[in-house]
This record gives sequence, structure tokens and C-alpha cells, in this order.
Amino acid sequence: QQFVDIIDVVGINLPGSSPEQQQQSPGGHSQQHQAGATPYDPAALSVQQAQQALQLASNAGFLLAAAAIHHAQEHYAAALQQYITLANKQLTQEQEQPQLQQPPSQHVDLLFSYIDKFLSSNDNSSSNSKAQTSRRAFLKAVLQQTVPLVRLNPAAAAALLLKHMSEQQVPVLLSLQQQPQLQFDFLKMSMRQAQALQSAQRAAAAAALGLGTQLTAATASSHQSSAAGGSAADAVTSATAAAAAERLLERSEVADMFVKLLAQFEPQGVLPFLQSHHNYNITAAIQACAAHGVSDGEAFLHERLGDVDAALQLHLNTLTAANVKLQAALAAGQLPLLQLQDTTLQKLGQLQVAADSSNTYYSSSSSSVGSMQADGGAGIQWGLGPLLDKLRAAQAEHQTATDSACAA
Repeated sequence: QQFVDIIDVVGINLPGSSPEQQQQSPGGHSQQHQAGATPYDPAALSVQQAQQALQLASNAGFLLAAAAIHHAQEHYAAALQQYITLANKQLTQEQEQPQLQQPPSQHVDLLFSYIDKFLSSNDNSSSNSKAQTSRRAFLKAVLQQTVPLVRLNPAAAAALLLKHMSEQQVPVLLSLQQQPQLQFDFLKMSMRQAQALQSAQRAAAAAALGLGTQLTAATASSHQSSAAGGSAADAVTSATAAAAAERLLERSEVADMFVKLLAQFEPQGVLPFLQSHHNYNITAAIQACAAHGVSDGEAFLHERLGDVDAALQLHLNTLTAANVKLQAALAAGQLPLLQLQDTTLQKLGQLQVAADSSNTYYSSSSSSVGSMQADGGAGIQWGLGPLLDKLRAAQAEHQTATDSACAA
């Protein structure tokens, strides 16, 4: 850290600056000022001295010092690489030696803090052309490192894009297509943060109108905290970011991508998403659900299309599969009969009633009966009745034995 502090205080002269550029022209202006070149600081390290310092830092393994030198030289890609290498080393060490009790992911947070701090201090509102040039170069370096950034912390990476370069969210998503797990993690965090921003914006608007809000200060803080995932996201509250979040949620290709990834990696989240959003392609969503066996989501989509028979068939298939698993578990002794409580029997009885009602529906529906007969049967053989009888008999026998033992 002392090495880094020295570099920050002393500074480094950039390539192209030299003492000769400080010579005064007849008009009293330095030649470098007239040419718009980088000013030369005689107190700062020369290019040669900076290179020697970089070599020393690299040999000693001082990655933060090396990053500081690269940054001072405006070699942003190299600086980022040093931070990423350091973060990866810490994560590897945490995984291999969890007993060390060091601050979790300290260098990961440091990486995202470095990026956020630079971009925040060189925002788009600056009229300084040099600052704008530096910002563009830095953004380019960050975008080249999106895959390792997402891998290190999907939430912080999503927050950085939402705050500083929201127009790059979809391109980054597409760049992760060869790594669907990373793509899902990044998109899930992006969607979560977008929703949190929308909630915070609605709460602020309601409070400004004096209408009150159900979103308390603690809840709002929780929203922002959950959206952050790292120090780089602490200030993601601007109106620009909120507008970008709204645009992200409204993009049908993003919603379609999210449904597909949810079906693959988090199937239990498909139905809640489908019920709370409507800007996805229903046909594509049905295909995604069918491909990954998300029957509840697929049934819901068929209901949206008005195809009740297809939706009911999916529900019945789910019940049939559950019944088969139950029978197999009982037959294999994985679910001892005597451990089943009365409430379990009641639930099984309710399932039998539901199955009987479904069979009645199919018996009274000619179209459905036809479809069932086409599958090789006019009804569904649930087989729960005999199982329930055995369960009840076993329970009764166990109770009798218990009573006899108590009486003796």
C-alpha cells in the first residue's frame, strides 16, 4: 500500500511528455500547451523510472502497485487485469483455505470500487475533452473484461452496467451466450436490480405526492442493498439508471431470454415470472418450458391461450408422475408406512378425490376422452385407493398394538 501511495503522490509522466516540451515559445506559452500535449511534471517519475518501478512491483508481486502504475500511464486494460488477477487469487485462496478467516472477497470489492470510482469521477457531464477521452478508453477496457467481471460478481457487474453504460446491457448479455450459467446469473441480477430501482422510484414519487407508500425506508434500503451485491452498486439510484432499468424490463427479447434461462437453471422461478410479466413471446415460452419439463409454467401459458384441455392434461400428468414416485417410494421402503401421520393420509385422500374428479371430467368430455383414448386409454388409473387402504390398515394395526402394550 505504501508503494501505491508513493505512486499516487509522486505521479508519472506519460509517454510523449518530456522536459524539452516545457520550453517557452515567443508568445509565452509552452510548446506542449500549444500542441495540446500532456503536461510534463518535473517532480513526477519519468517514463523510464515508471517502467523500472513497474518491474520492481511485478517482481515483488505487488499487483495493486502495478495496477496503480498502469492506471497512471493510462494503460487501463493492464490495470484492470492486475485487479482481476488479484481478485481471482483471493477467491482461489478462500476456496482452498477457508480456515484463514480473511475478509471475504475484499479484492473483488476493491476491483469494482476502482471501476465505479473512476467512471463516477469522469462522468458524461464533464466538458473536459481529456476526461472524456480517458472515460471512453476506460469503458472500452471494462467491456473487454465483462466475462471475468461477471464471473467474479454478477450482481456488481450488472450494477456497473446499469449505472454507467446501460446501453451495453443487451450486447453484454449476447456476448455471454456461450456461457449460459454466467448469462443467467448476470441477467437475473440485472432484472432484480431493475425491479428494485422501479420500486424505489415509485416509492419516491408517492412520497413526493404526499400519498404515502408501503415501501418504508428500511424496505427501500433493503431493495438497494439486495440490488447492489458490491460496493460499486451503492449509488445506483439516478433517474437515468431507473429509466434504463424500465427499458430493460420492457424488452421482449430480454424477457424471452430470461424465461429460457429460468427454465434451464431455476425452474421454480418460471411460473412467478410468467404471472408477473406479459412482454414475453408465449409460443417461445411454451417451447422453453416443454424443453425443460416446467409443467406448471407450460400449463399456465396454455391457460393464457385459452387451451384449457392442454393445461389440464399437463396438471394430470404431474399428478400421475407424483403418484408413480409415491408408489415406488412405498414399495422400496423409502417411506415407511408407520411414519405417516393422519394429516398425510388426509392429503392423500384429497389427492384421490382430485384424481376421481379429473376422471369424471374426462368421462363427461367427449373431446378429452377422445384424446385420452388416442393415448391408449379412456381414463387414468391412479392406484391411490389400494395404497390408502393399506396405509390405513397399517396405521390401525400399529395403534392396536400400541394400545395393547399400554394396557398390559
